[in-house]
Amino acid sequence: MTTKSEGAVLENLASIQQALNLEANIQQYGELLVSELTTRELQIRLPARTAAACYLIACRLQEIPIRVARISDTSTATKSEILNEMQRVSDALDLEIPNDDPTVILEEACEDFRSPPTSKLAHNK
Repeated sequence: MTTKSEGAVLENLASIQQALNLEANIQQYGELLVSELTTRELQIRLPARTAAACYLIACRLQEIPIRVARISDTSTATKSEILNEMQRVSDALDLEIPNDDPTVILEEACEDFRSPPTSKLAHNK
């Protein structure tokens, strides 16, 4: 990660913190994660997505319940982008952060189980 992209991630992280106004130490934990990503030279494609993911990881590590949707509302990143980036960052830093946002799990399950309009039920009418 370059200094420029690190700065952009930190700016996005501060913006999320300001919008959500959670405990100040969440931003500090997020900054530590960003620092570690810089040390490990992890490539940052979209700073807003990485910042949102680091914020979510910091919340999960501190056991502060927050929905991904609240973070995505303060960011240009979507819920699925944040969760995918969280997994990538978590893997890169050897953290075991579960992807357990119930809303996303339900949305994904519904997507998996959607059937076309000509399903069995339509034939039984």
